[in-house]
Amino acid sequence: GGAILYGVGTAIISRYLPEHRKGWAFGILALSSGLGIALGAPLGGFITAWLSWHWVFLVNVPVGIIAAIVSIRVLPKDMTQGAGKEPGSRFDLPGALLSFFGLSLLVYAINRGQESGWTSPLILSLFAAAALLLAIFFVWEKRCPEPMLALSLFQLGAFRYAALAMFAAFALYAGNNFLMPFYLMLVKGLTPNVAGLVIMVYSVVYVIVSPFMGRLSDRIKPGTLCSSGMASATLACVFLIFALARPGILPAIIFMAWMAISYASFIAPNNNQVMSIVPQERQGIASAVYRTVQHLGMIIGVALFETLFSSVIPHAQAETSLTRAAIPTEVLLGGFRNAYILGAVIGSLALWLSV
Repeated sequence: GGAILYGVGTAIISRYLPEHRKGWAFGILALSSGLGIALGAPLGGFITAWLSWHWVFLVNVPVGIIAAIVSIRVLPKDMTQGAGKEPGSRFDLPGALLSFFGLSLLVYAINRGQESGWTSPLILSLFAAAALLLAIFFVWEKRCPEPMLALSLFQLGAFRYAALAMFAAFALYAGNNFLMPFYLMLVKGLTPNVAGLVIMVYSVVYVIVSPFMGRLSDRIKPGTLCSSGMASATLACVFLIFALARPGILPAIIFMAWMAISYASFIAPNNNQVMSIVPQERQGIASAVYRTVQHLGMIIGVALFETLFSSVIPHAQAETSLTRAAIPTEVLLGGFRNAYILGAVIGSLALWLSV
């Protein structure tokens, strides 16, 4: 259900709002996502503490019912009329299975590479199997009449570059989200609750800034905002690289706020840019492809950040106890520094693709 909602949101905005309001709407969509993240984490902790973890799932039932009722009453009734039949209207089961197993093997190989040895038979076999499955996947998608991933969209040069920029941007985004809690707890010695409050700085700043950036993308070329956002994110990573060892948590707070402003400058304008490129009759499948590429970036980003961080930690220590007492701070800082150097490189790539 979540995947369906996430995939069609941008398509609804593109199809039913006038051009001069789309950027504003994408900003509101980004605001709602940030607000959900900001409220969801503390709400989940409260529910778990006062009720039980089961209620974290049960609370979604009334939310889903309310959302369904509101959707029926508010969304246009003609959403499937006059648009024609888009590619991807039938589920591509072979494509889904090929992509699932291919990506699973790829991520597993990246995660196990340091432990088993990058040139070990196991890792080489995993990479080979992943490459084979993904190659078959792309061949299948090109021949399938209704593919899961409409590769024909990537023939549009502007769509291709915007989607790849988003892939790189979300690789950095997810890698940072994965690694920052460990930095705050292992290096700064924060408790999980306090670390969560520091990370919430991102969501709070993002919620404030994203609507303005969305509205701005209606007036300024979206590519300009995307480029400035990724340039800012790259500089934020460079700042953190030099501030990792500084005392206190102020550098981390500055970094999270800086990243929030950077991504508020990128996400809504990038949404606007991508959906304005695609013909109206293909915006539904374009939205799904866009979200698919975004989540692929997140998967790869987490795997790469984790691999670079753990590459400096002796395997025996990582297997027994990943704590401040077990691993020297200098070693931990080396791992975080490697990861955020990669983050700066990825941000630079996203900047180049956005220009």
